[in-house]
Amino acid sequence: MCGILGYTSLKKENIDKFPIKKILNTLKHRGPDSSKYIKMKNCYFGHTRLSIIGLNERKAFQPVFRSDKALTFNGEIYNYKEISKKLNKSGIRDSGKSDTETLFNCLNFYGLEKTLSIIDGMYAFAYHDQSKNLIYIVRDRIGEKPLYWSKNSSDFMFASEMKSIFYSDIFKNSPNIDKMHEIFFHGKIHGKETAFSKIFELEPGTFIELNTKNNSYSVKNYWNIDDINISDPNFIMDEFEDRFNNCIKSRLTSDVPVGSLISGGIDSSSLVYKMLELGNFNEIKLFFAQNSIGRINEAASVNIFFNFLRSKFKNKRINLNNLKNKISDYWKNIEKIAYYNDEPCSFTNFHLVYGLSKVIKKNNLKVIFSGEGSDEIFFGYERYRRTDLSFEKNKNNIESIFFGHSINHLNIIESILGDKSIIEKVKASNSWLWLNEIMKKFDLNTAQFLFSQKYRLLGLLQRQDRAAMAHGVESRAPFLKPSFVSWVNSIPMAYKYNRNIKTNKLVLREYMKNYLHPNIVEREKIGFGSDFDHEYKMKEFQKKII
Repeated sequence: MCGILGYTSLKKENIDKFPIKKILNTLKHRGPDSSKYIKMKNCYFGHTRLSIIGLNERKAFQPVFRSDKALTFNGEIYNYKEISKKLNKSGIRDSGKSDTETLFNCLNFYGLEKTLSIIDGMYAFAYHDQSKNLIYIVRDRIGEKPLYWSKNSSDFMFASEMKSIFYSDIFKNSPNIDKMHEIFFHGKIHGKETAFSKIFELEPGTFIELNTKNNSYSVKNYWNIDDINISDPNFIMDEFEDRFNNCIKSRLTSDVPVGSLISGGIDSSSLVYKMLELGNFNEIKLFFAQNSIGRINEAASVNIFFNFLRSKFKNKRINLNNLKNKISDYWKNIEKIAYYNDEPCSFTNFHLVYGLSKVIKKNNLKVIFSGEGSDEIFFGYERYRRTDLSFEKNKNNIESIFFGHSINHLNIIESILGDKSIIEKVKASNSWLWLNEIMKKFDLNTAQFLFSQKYRLLGLLQRQDRAAMAHGVESRAPFLKPSFVSWVNSIPMAYKYNRNIKTNKLVLREYMKNYLHPNIVEREKIGFGSDFDHEYKMKEFQKKII
C-alpha cells in the first residue's frame, strides 16, 4: 500500500517550478518506508511506499521507469504469481517476487485492456506510455483504493489524497456548494464530484486516458457493479465454501504478517476463523475497540469468541489487543481526523478505526483484515429491512432507496444550506438517474443493495483507507473480492433476506452454522452483532459528546 501522484503540464515553466518534494511529503503517512519521484519530459510521477510484497526486491521500488514506460502504483495485485508464470511462458522474464514488477510487465506485454481483465486486487495506478503520449490512470473495480484528479487548460494532476492537489497551489479550489446537500443526505457526495468544486474522484471500475500532448482526456468504464446473472440456487452452498476460501487465501498474500480487526459481528468473526483455518502462520493478532457505554460494549461477545478460537486452534498463538476509548480521545484527535479525511466526515466511528490503526502500528503490523462490505453484499443492514417494509406503503420507492431516513430531514437541510431547490438538484444527479435505470432492470431490494454497493460503500471504504493509512496500515476487505461480489449479487434474494425473519445475511449465517461452528452465529445473542441497535447506539453516543 502506498501513496501515488502525477502531474503533467503543457507549460515548461510549470514543470520546472512544480514543488514535487513538498507535495510528495503530503503522502508520507501512506508510504513511510521510502519515497521517490521521477521526471519525464513534461510530467512527474511520485510514490511513497509501504513495503508489503517484495520487501527488498529492486524491481518492487517505484516509480518504475524503463524503455519510455513508467508506472506508479498503489495497492496489491493478489494473483501476481499466477500472472508471472503466464508471462514467463510467453517469453517475458518476470521474477514473480513483486506485484509491481508483474503489473508493469503485464501492462507492457498485454496492454491495458487485457491487464485489467486478468488482475485481481485493490489498486490505483498510473501507466505512462511516452511513445504514444498517453497516461492511463486507473482505479480498481470496487473502489478500495482512492484516486483524485484535477485539471485546467494546461495542467493535469492526480493523487491518492486531495491534500496533495491542495498543496500544489496550481488548481484553484473552493467548496462544492451545489453538492453540499449530498453530504447531509449520504455523508459523501455520490459519483465523481467531491466536497471541492475543482477536484474529482475517479470512480470505481473506470480509467482516464490522458493525452499529454494536448491535455485532453476521456473517462472509460471497464467494469460495472450491475452486470449480474442469477445463479442456480441448487449449487449455492456448495460453491460458497470454495469461493469464500478463495477470498481469504488470496487476500492473505503478503510478505509480512496479517492481522484482523474484530467486533461483535459475524463478518469479522467469519474472516478470523477462516484465516486461522487456511493461513500458513503460527500467530495472529486481533484488534478490538471497546466502548465505555455498557449496553453497546461488545467485549463480552468478543471474549467468548476469542476463548472459543483458542480452544479450537490450540496450535496457534492468538493475541487479542483491546483499545479502550474515551470521549476525550475523540476530541483530542478531531483535527487530525479532519486532516487525514480531507472531506467532511459523517462517521462518528472514524476515530475508533483511527485509534485501532495506531495500536496496530505499535504492534508492528502493516496489514489488517476488515469485514467491510459484507453488509452491502449479503443484505445485512437494518435500513434495508426498513426500506423494504416501506415499499408497500410508499409509492415513491426511488426516494425510499435514495434518501432513506434522511428524507425526513429535508426541511432542516434546506434551512441550513438556504437552498429550496435541493430535490430538483438531486433528481438531475447522475446517481439518481443511475438508480432510476437500475429499478427498471431489477426488483426493488436488488436495486437498493446495488445502489448501496455503487455509492454508499465508497464512504465506508474512504473512512477505512484514511483512518488506517494515517498510521501506515493497509486495510484489506476480503468480502469485496470483485468476482465474489458479482457471484453473491447473483444469488437469489431469498437466500439473503426474508422479511418474516428478523435476521439478515441468511446465506452467510447458514454457511457459518453448518460448515464452521454454530458458536460463531449463536454468540451474537450475547453481544451486539448486528445494527438493529444502531439508533440506540447513536443516541447514547450523542448524549456523551453534547
